[in-house]
Amino acid sequence: MNMQLTEFIALHDNKSITRPFIIAEAGVNHEANMDLAKRLIDEAAEGGADAIKFQTYKADTIASKDSPYYWDINKEPIGHNIPFATPPIHWNCRSIMMPKLLTFKDVGVNLGEADITRSSKLGQIDSKISFDKFLGMLSKSEQDDQLGVGRAQLWRDGKITLSQLLDATGRELTLGELRARYD
Repeated sequence: MNMQLTEFIALHDNKSITRPFIIAEAGVNHEANMDLAKRLIDEAAEGGADAIKFQTYKADTIASKDSPYYWDINKEPIGHNIPFATPPIHWNCRSIMMPKLLTFKDVGVNLGEADITRSSKLGQIDSKISFDKFLGMLSKSEQDDQLGVGRAQLWRDGKITLSQLLDATGRELTLGELRARYD
């Protein structure tokens, strides 16, 4: 099943969902081999999957070299047969697992160009729209719900931008602080 992105969006629009969306789990079974990953994509599609989920990691990014769980990235685990454990592994463990997201284009799957949208309370909207523009599309009462009545009024009057709702440290400014600075 080769589905174009526009077909995917049309199929999964909240008004036209007709069947479950099937995601095949490939995990790390691609063994860092792009040809094998592409074969897994083809086999998942042949099996009826709508998407496939891969995982990748490098041992040196998830474990310290001083950790007993460190893997030589060219060999099997060194000097032990301890199975891989998901961090945190020990007290004060600083190891983490981070997902790495790739586009279909990154893995060599050409879905063609399409207009990308995302869901919102207003229905599908352009995926590139900023929150500021989205907020402007809402009713006054919805803007008040999102920002608070006083902040929303300052924003509607053009006295503040959304980035001015916070100070340089990321702390939310009180309505009194906003009025003192911008009103």
